Amino acid sequence: MRKEASRYLQDKYGEEMTIESIEYDFDNSSFFKYRYFAVAHLKKNPQIQFRVNKYSGELADTYNISYWKYEVENEIKQKFRQISSVSFQLRSNPLQDQIEGDGIYPPSYHEIKKEIKEKDMPVLRLWFSVNDHKQKQTMNTMFEVVSFLKEKEYRLSAIHFRFMFDNQTYYLRGVDLKGVTDLQSLVNRLE
Repeated sequence: MRKEASRYLQDKYGEEMTIESIEYDFDNSSFFKYRYFAVAHLKKNPQIQFRVNKYSGELADTYNISYWKYEVENEIKQKFRQISSVSFQLRSNPLQDQIEGDGIYPPSYHEIKKEIKEKDMPVLRLWFSVNDHKQKQTMNTMFEVVSFLKEKEYRLSAIHFRFMFDNQTYYLRGVDLKGVTDLQSLVNRLE
């Protein structure tokens, strides 16, 4: 699998990828078989890890999805340092039916987001570290995040904010952020 995946990546992307390991997982959709896959990363940026899978004798990779995940998570983390963790999950590659792009760098997430099908909309999860004395500041930051997501026209099936203060965990869940127009409308949506 290592040689085959390495040759596949070389043909598709050039010498920019590194095979990290060969692993397997349990595939219960195929009569309870184990399937092998390669874990690879972009040589210039080992943080962009992805899989090379083999389905019905054909190799496929998740590089573009991993690239967009890395791009979105970094965009949000760099803008909002108060966020302790970001998780962005894109269910499928919106460009999978199109001809492969040029080279190793796919178009940015913001360039392809309009191509995402309704059934494949991504999920964004954000965790905030909250000091009890800075509750109002955290709420203001959450409102800034919602405003940022609306301004950038993120297309999401769900957004989950999770934070804790006064020994209680609070969540903001949902997809329709249009109704969040000020701090009070945000507070009213907390569960």
